[in-house]
Amino acid sequence: MDDEFDKLMEFFSLESQEKEQKLDEIFHKSMEFFDKYKDILSSGSEEERAHMKKKMETLRSKLKEENQRAQNRVQLTPEEIKEIASDSKNFTPSQWEFLQKAKENLAKEKSEKEMRIQMQKRERQKQLREKGKRRSSSRKSGWMKS
Repeated sequence: MDDEFDKLMEFFSLESQEKEQKLDEIFHKSMEFFDKYKDILSSGSEEERAHMKKKMETLRSKLKEENQRAQNRVQLTPEEIKEIASDSKNFTPSQWEFLQKAKENLAKEKSEKEMRIQMQKRERQKQLREKGKRRSSSRKSGWMKS
């Protein structure tokens, strides 16, 4: 896993022209890494998950830097870049297919994560209600009898 991460990080040290030539490879290596990240988060040990989260933070910061460099180089706003990225004419068929699959996967993962959060929230609320019921029935009244 460390080797794959290192190879992925090497792409960011390439010159701009070389990066553009290897864009497909960068996309595919990134998706492979994200898939492994997802697997480790769901089934890895606590140590593996912590290690992987650090790697993802590093990757996110590199992607953010790269995005900023690209924006400065082409002098486009994020909105303009999103508009360009939403047009299939700006990509090869394989790049466009890859982007659509990645977009679907991200939407699916986001939806699943939101559902898990909602389930955890409901479970926590249920626990708090149960705890409140137990506490209220076992308390003595604060009123003194006269």
